[in-house]
Amino acid sequence: MVEQPDTPDDLLASLLASKPHRQTTNGRHRLPLYEIVRAISEDIGWRPAGSRAEAQAAGYLVQLWERADVWFWQDTFPTATALRPIVRLLCVLSIATVLSIYVSLWLALFCALACTLVAYQSLMRDVVPLQRARGTSQNVLAIRKSLRRTLRRVVICAPLDVFAAPLRHGQPRTHLLVATIQSTLIVLSLIDPLPGLFGPSAMTIPVAWMTVLCVWYFLVMVVLDAHARRPVRSAGAISHAGALAVLAGSFDEIGDMPHTEVWAVALGASSLESGAADLLQRYPFDPETTFFIGLAGIGRGPLAYGLYHAYDRGRPVDALLIEMAHQLHADTAIEPRVTQQPALIRPFLRRQFRAIEITCLDGEGLVPLQGSPHDTVAAVNPHILQRAMRVVVTMTRSIDTLSLSPTQLHSKD
Repeated sequence: MVEQPDTPDDLLASLLASKPHRQTTNGRHRLPLYEIVRAISEDIGWRPAGSRAEAQAAGYLVQLWERADVWFWQDTFPTATALRPIVRLLCVLSIATVLSIYVSLWLALFCALACTLVAYQSLMRDVVPLQRARGTSQNVLAIRKSLRRTLRRVVICAPLDVFAAPLRHGQPRTHLLVATIQSTLIVLSLIDPLPGLFGPSAMTIPVAWMTVLCVWYFLVMVVLDAHARRPVRSAGAISHAGALAVLAGSFDEIGDMPHTEVWAVALGASSLESGAADLLQRYPFDPETTFFIGLAGIGRGPLAYGLYHAYDRGRPVDALLIEMAHQLHADTAIEPRVTQQPALIRPFLRRQFRAIEITCLDGEGLVPLQGSPHDTVAAVNPHILQRAMRVVVTMTRSIDTLSLSPTQLHSKD
């Protein structure tokens, strides 16, 4: 892990000292975006987190950076290769609550509160750490150094892996509501407001039946979740070869900035947040001078930027980046939308970094065709890729020309 720098220049100096490198020309690979999408989605195909295909996608990015003759490297890290669906644990705890009612209401209350706590955790996080298997993954990083003194840093990120089909039923907010109702029923049974008339266990039977309804809800959600997560070999052209193409094309087009250092990061196991976690652990970015631009699900549907994650409105996207994206609406038709997707930039928002995500969303706030066998090159609109690239390039150049005072630059309001 690199030591904490005092300035952005210090971080690059630490990296140069610790990473093997050579003299580069900082050129361009000049490959068309559509060709990059085709190579990743057709030649490589389905890329689950931690798989050999994901590593092949990383190798393809390495070839692009070698062709461009830029400074790049890979970071390997351990990761889960799959996660156990959280709704299964909620179902088990809900069943345990019902079975415990006739043994001890206090035991039932413990199980109900545990269910509520797990549901709350799933609401606060996109990925709950219930690991099913262990493997390794990698991030592929490339850097364009600033021509003069580095004042700011832009980190452009895109996923290497293919995301599973989104869950369109049983959102975490609903899970929490049902678990809370179940806990409340147990508490009411413990209080029993009329013990003199009906006896201390008068509410036990109706409460048991009502908690059974909660169990049925979670059982239905388990079935729907299993159906949504069934193995589907998706080529992942939209999710997320298109984002990788925009990442490579933007890095090519941006060139060298006078005062901004540009990082292109292809995140491994991004569906599990492992790649982002490893990136933040290895490199102590300055939250005040580092801007993260996330790319995900690009190629079909309206081009959009997320104002906030639908389940986590307490962590808003940086206002300065929102204003920059808003100014590009006339040229690129990009629009603000609330996303129901697990946000690629969420790990950065948790750490109070400036971040925004560029994506394509349908009317339900989900990436079109994600995890579907129809997510192929034929479904990708090349014009959307070009528009997304213009958004990234223009925003990066705008960041480089910021004429803000230190107080304004450090403000996130």
